[in-house]
Amino acid sequence: MLGGGREIVDWIACLVAPGCPGRAACPCWRGSRPGRLRHLPARGAGIVGIGRIGQSLAEKANALGMRVIAYDKFVKDRPLDYVEMVSFDDLLANSDFVSLHIPSSPDSYVIGANEIAKMKDGACLLYTSPSPRDLSTPRMPSSA
Repeated sequence: MLGGGREIVDWIACLVAPGCPGRAACPCWRGSRPGRLRHLPARGAGIVGIGRIGQSLAEKANALGMRVIAYDKFVKDRPLDYVEMVSFDDLLANSDFVSLHIPSSPDSYVIGANEIAKMKDGACLLYTSPSPRDLSTPRMPSSA
């Protein structure tokens, strides 16, 4: 989240894009430079999967003053006082950072093109599953 908040990811993506003329001539680098931290307390952290690791991230985001919302198909009650449990679609629409903390199994839900389209403009997706997973297969979690 800090890397996304400092726009470092955007700068790297610009520099490695095909046809980038390099730092000296790249339009992304004109007038500013990476490393300026966006105001995180004004941002929302959305956590998909609020187990042990998701709760650890929630604590850190809360310490930075961020609004913390979460979705977990197994957890309905808020695990921490400052975490608001919301639907998956609400999480996507209202988070500046969406962090996935989900088990890797055939039944686990992933984010695909349809879900990415529902995210806020400029939102950052963080995928931290312990094993590689194909994010291109659109599968919605059941909100039962």
